[in-house]
Amino acid sequence: MALQSSGAISLANIQTEFGGTNPIGLSEYYRGGGLVPDSGPNAAIPTSGVISVSDFYGSANSLSLDFTLQGAVVNRTNGTYTGVSIGTANASRMVVLQGGSVNGAGPFTTPTSVTIGGITAGLVRNTTSYVAYAKVPTGTTATIGISGGGSTFTTQIYTFNTVNTAPTQSSIATLSVAANTNGSSQLTRNPVDTEGVFIWGGHMRAAGPGSPPRAGTGLSTTNPNGVTLRLNWVNTIDAGFMGYSKCTTTDSRYARSNGFNNPSKGAATLYSAFAYFQAN
Repeated sequence: MALQSSGAISLANIQTEFGGTNPIGLSEYYRGGGLVPDSGPNAAIPTSGVISVSDFYGSANSLSLDFTLQGAVVNRTNGTYTGVSIGTANASRMVVLQGGSVNGAGPFTTPTSVTIGGITAGLVRNTTSYVAYAKVPTGTTATIGISGGGSTFTTQIYTFNTVNTAPTQSSIATLSVAANTNGSSQLTRNPVDTEGVFIWGGHMRAAGPGSPPRAGTGLSTTNPNGVTLRLNWVNTIDAGFMGYSKCTTTDSRYARSNGFNNPSKGAATLYSAFAYFQAN
């Protein structure tokens, strides 16, 4: 709960909001110093030097997500990539690398190891989609290492603020979709947070060559913001898609991968990888 925007603020009020130990000293409460998040509501609180209780009007012990795309999507395979933009450095920064299968690039094997700025990333991965994540507090660029993958993947870098070191919720799914049938997999989060984001992707793979295209394949969500697609393609055998959706509500919402398999030689497979992150 945020501190009041006017009137008297005591040291005890500040300690109740941000924590800390007795005896209370204002020098504990510099922005970004450990107790006070470096976020929008706390912009008036200095990071060093002179500090007073009046700097804390409207401040709150919470982070703004500040979800940001870093550059355009690019194709990457196993290798080392230097000078990759990861935005503004801060102690709460999460860097996410999302990868999705590239048209005509099968067979598909997602990476088994990703490093971002020398930090080993966590992985949510299926055969054709993955989300790699790491807290990287320093640097505006980073070296990214990708290994263990068996093909080229379209990748997007996202950054945002979070007190967490991993997704709040994640899952992978592999679904067999019969000919002339709809199929879908989803991650439901109840409740979502207004400082939350779904990042997910999928791939629809036919049973064999000669299958006709799929229709109505892609991503959907009940979030009011909808889906921002960063990859979306379809050919006569495969379809690939990845994207994100920032949250604006505090109720139950889902992120979903969808596919319709037109009549073909056999069942298609819908692969999906989901991650939901929160700032606080």
